[in-house]
Amino acid sequence: MPGWGWAVLVVFMIVAVVLGLIHAFRRFRHFGFMGAALGNAMGKRFDRMASASAPKRTSEPPLFTQPLDVAQQRYERAYAKKLERQDRAHARHRATWLQWLDFNK
Repeated sequence: MPGWGWAVLVVFMIVAVVLGLIHAFRRFRHFGFMGAALGNAMGKRFDRMASASAPKRTSEPPLFTQPLDVAQQRYERAYAKKLERQDRAHARHRATWLQWLDFNK
């Protein structure tokens, strides 16, 4: 290889190393800003959590001390809500699939 070929390779290598260092510096700076923003966001949330008051407790006695009918009614209401949520999700999925089937025709 002629002498000028080596010179071109050396210049190319120096340029590549400098560009790599510049890229690494920019990424490091970006991650620093991102970490600072994350720290600020976490600090705001921790401040809100520290200043928030605890939710008020109800004066209702524990469930195991109440008659079995109360627990049964509570379970029936919760199960009915669960079934309603599942029905709504099923209806959304069905509507989406019907829309996709109509789109692909």
